[in-house]
Amino acid sequence: MSIGEERVCENVTLSGLFDYEEETKEGKTFINFVSSKIDVDPELALFKFENLFDGDKQLEEHFNRVINDNWKGIFDEIKDDYVDVVNRILVQLLNNFFSKVSLEEAFD
Repeated sequence: MSIGEERVCENVTLSGLFDYEEETKEGKTFINFVSSKIDVDPELALFKFENLFDGDKQLEEHFNRVINDNWKGIFDEIKDDYVDVVNRILVQLLNNFFSKVSLEEAFD
């Protein structure tokens, strides 16, 4: 049995701070991101879980309704784990790009 799930956020506001170090190579400035701190603030988050109760659709609908009626508290509980993963991926992606492309090339 597989468990299906879906998470949707609407009207999301993102803000972030990035710590980085600059290094000059051959007259060009390269940056290395040390860390990032982003924050995610959705206007609404909806969850949909399926196949949790051996095909009992009524129980599944009730469960999803309770989850979605209390989405803010649930989102706040799981948000830090998601944001931590996004921060790590973002730093890696930025470093992969800016290790090859100087600031002058990126923003010229």
